[in-house]
Amino acid sequence: MEKKTIKPLPNCLVLTVPKTGSTSLSDTMRDHPDICMPLGKETWFFDDFCNHGLEYLHEKYSHWRGEKVICDFVSTLINEEEYTTKIKKHFDSPKLIYLIRLIRQ
Repeated sequence: MEKKTIKPLPNCLVLTVPKTGSTSLSDTMRDHPDICMPLGKETWFFDDFCNHGLEYLHEKYSHWRGEKVICDFVSTLINEEEYTTKIKKHFDSPKLIYLIRLIRQ
């Protein structure tokens, strides 16, 4: 019987804008034993999808060892209209975390 290889996809997306502390959060999450972070802070999947496809995304999690949470940080998608449609097209109901900031003048 051939052993089936599981190819992980993110089940948690952190949607962020600049200057929200996302690097600190990413570093902290990377240290947690139940969280798998991509190689690099972000996969840039939604920016590069047209050129790379899902195999590109699987490679970013090639070090996955069964962690419950597979997370990606997304800093560009939040500004697009209908971004939730784009997420639903590729991921099965991921948890969404929003990092926002209040700008005071």
